[in-house]
Amino acid sequence: MLCIKNFLNTFFIKYFVPLTGKAYTSSRRYASFIGTTNEQTPLTAPSGSRRSVCVSINGDIDFETPVEHAQLYAQLMYEIRHGERYWLTKGEERALMEHNLQYQRLNGLGEMLMGIIQKPRADEAGRWVDLKELSALLKAHFKGYKEDASSFQKIGSYLNRPEYKFQNKHTNGGNSYWVKLRVEYEGK
Repeated sequence: MLCIKNFLNTFFIKYFVPLTGKAYTSSRRYASFIGTTNEQTPLTAPSGSRRSVCVSINGDIDFETPVEHAQLYAQLMYEIRHGERYWLTKGEERALMEHNLQYQRLNGLGEMLMGIIQKPRADEAGRWVDLKELSALLKAHFKGYKEDASSFQKIGSYLNRPEYKFQNKHTNGGNSYWVKLRVEYEGK
């Protein structure tokens, strides 16, 4: 899998071209790849979620109708030659990463944490919660959670990950985060 990930993330690819007399040649990679999986959460690295567009399919995939590759390629080349942007802006990358959260495989702490809180949208109410309160919520609702000396640091690191980036503030009591408690945990 590491070779595939490296291949997909490399801008220039070196490869051997048979019968040319050259040992290796280097080309810029412009390809996109499509794959399918039965896994509901195929993304494992948050940093890579800006490079993937995940969609869920409900129903059968049509393997019978031929794809007009020549027409698709011609249309794409026309658009590129006429100045169409073929890369994502920073805002589009953030939106894609937020969309892909539902396809992200989380570690145990992350799954527990995201099970009790979520990042409030601009039109939603939230409240400031400190790391001690978040740890207490985790302890109260998940038997598998054990608070230790590094718990607060791990929770804070998770909430500061690029795909979440919860709003935070530093107070005399430590860091607090602007969160929305999931309905089943409100008032507990």
